[in-house]
This record gives sequence, structure tokens and C-alpha cells, in this order.
Amino acid sequence: MTVDRAGCGGPAGRAAAGQCAGSLRFRCAPVLDVQQSQLVEFLARGHRYDRESVAVAVREGNDLFDARDSSRAFDAYGVAYELARLTFDYRPLLYDLLIRRAICRSMLGDVEGALAEVSLAERVVPHESAIHLLRGLLHMKLGAREVASHCLLQAAIQNRELRDLVESFVGLCWLRWGECDKAVKVCSRVLSRAPACPLALLARRDAYRYHPSGRFARQAEADAAAAAALGAGLPARLGQRLDASEPCQLDELLLHFHPSLREQGGDDGPVFHHRYRR
Repeated sequence: MTVDRAGCGGPAGRAAAGQCAGSLRFRCAPVLDVQQSQLVEFLARGHRYDRESVAVAVREGNDLFDARDSSRAFDAYGVAYELARLTFDYRPLLYDLLIRRAICRSMLGDVEGALAEVSLAERVVPHESAIHLLRGLLHMKLGAREVASHCLLQAAIQNRELRDLVESFVGLCWLRWGECDKAVKVCSRVLSRAPACPLALLARRDAYRYHPSGRFARQAEADAAAAAALGAGLPARLGQRLDASEPCQLDELLLHFHPSLREQGGDDGPVFHHRYRR
């Protein structure tokens, strides 16, 4: 899902992993508050504290997540995390499991709980730009604009390749807050640098389309045509409008557009540890 695929496989991720290995604070991965009944039930099915059982738990979590059974996926990822933590403590996998648990909680409407999962992920692998981005979007859900802006700025500073995506999310959030002019301004700045940025095109399209003045239908049609020419569209689960009333919209857009969180046939979530790039 994230750790290089945007992180531990790269120089920054290796440096972070080295810091973890050399620090007493991060030597042991944090323990999750997982209900023992969940672990007992999983082990009672013939599984053990071994790598094969970890792979089964991860796969079950991914299947449930793909079906958007967020509550059960959250529990399955917790079982996978605890098994992995006690079996081989491979940090990129543990990090990805926590990020997925954070997204599950966010989709369930438990934003504070999602922030707690993000903080745990940061303890497992610090200095990841995806942490700042996800934290910023969660604070946006809470309406904490200043905190959200600071987190998103940190994400863009830490990973310059994410700048266009991060600023597109900023424009999207202005749109969700009914500030169409500000959304247009931010997205236009992104598109001046990256004319093919799909999220910026889609956000500006809707900022024009639903502008209270009703004077920007032509511009909305132009952005819609440009997005269609790129093959850019919204995830099927979201329909065709960036709707602020949709509680899972930011989560789905993050999964759809983030280069390392992006879903590709359900195979881009947490995976068994030997499939991570070294």
C-alpha cells in the first residue's frame, strides 16, 4: 500500500528503517488493542503464529476491504498485525496494515480512531509523507482547516512528487466547503504545472459546474472533456459528482489517485512480506 510502494524501499524509507532499528523507542512495534477473541477464533481455525498464517490473515483483510466490509476488514487487519508483530516484525507490512486500519475507521465515520491508527503507523515507520497526507484529510473531515493545511503542506514538502495531488485535495476540500472560487484558484495553479492532473481537473470541473453564479458552464464542459480525453474519472463507488455529503469520498479518492495507495485489482493493499521491494 504505501511503504515504498512509497517508502521503505527508497532512500528515505531505508533511513527511517535504520533509525527505527537504532532507537529503543521504536525497537518494538506497538501492541494493538485487539480483542483476544478475534485472535483465538483465527487460531482455532488451524492457524498458528507463523508466516503462512500471517499471509492468510492479510489476504482475508484485503478481500473484506475490497468488498468494503470495513468493520470486519479492520478486525482482520488487526489479527494480521498482531500475528506479524509476534512472528517476524517486518515494518513495511505492519505499517501498511495500520494505514489500512486507519482508512477502515475513517470509512466507518470514526475519524478520531483513524487518527489514532495513523499515529501508531508513524511509530512503526516515521517520516512517511503518506502519514501527513492522510492525517490532513482526516482533519479536513473534522473541519480543522488550519491543522489540515499544515499536515498537507508537510506532505508536499516531504515528497515533492505528491505536490500536485496534495494541492488537488486542498482544492477539493475548498469545494466541499462551498468555496468554489478558492477551489478553482488552487486547481488552476496545479493545472498550470500539470495539465494532465486528473483530480485537479475533476475538482475544478465541479467547482465550475456548481458555482453559485451559474456562469461557468462552458468552463465546466471544457474540464469534463479534458478529463474524459485522459480517461480520468471518479471511482465507480462514488458516481459522477464530488459530493461533500458522501462520508467516504476522501478515502475513496485517496485510494484511487495516490500513486502508492492506489488500488489495482485488490492487489495493492498490504501483501505478504516477501513481495515488498527490498
